[in-house]
Amino acid sequence: MVVQGMHAVQSHHRAIMRNVELMVASGAKFPCLTSQYTALHRAHIAAGSTQLSQLAQRSANNRVLSQLRHRFRLYKSKHKLRRYTLMHIDYAYENFWTTTYAKFQLLTNGIVP
Repeated sequence: MVVQGMHAVQSHHRAIMRNVELMVASGAKFPCLTSQYTALHRAHIAAGSTQLSQLAQRSANNRVLSQLRHRFRLYKSKHKLRRYTLMHIDYAYENFWTTTYAKFQLLTNGIVP
């Protein structure tokens, strides 16, 4: 099902990108739309440089969109995308961080892994 989901996401990447581009352009402050370069933007605002702050914000927005586009793995064929996805599932299965997070969810929210 995860592989099928990856194929579906890949086939609808244009619509997803358009929606995210609209959200970024709106100036929405969602955590998923920020990057490590947001601090640079804030520093420019504090310095009072409007042009530099706008340039830094545009650069951060472009970086977020570029990173999202890369996650679609558009350069991979269906077969390679399947292998890539299954490799990540194998890696995550019984991974220390995955199991620790599953235990955390069980203890705090009652979500059974």
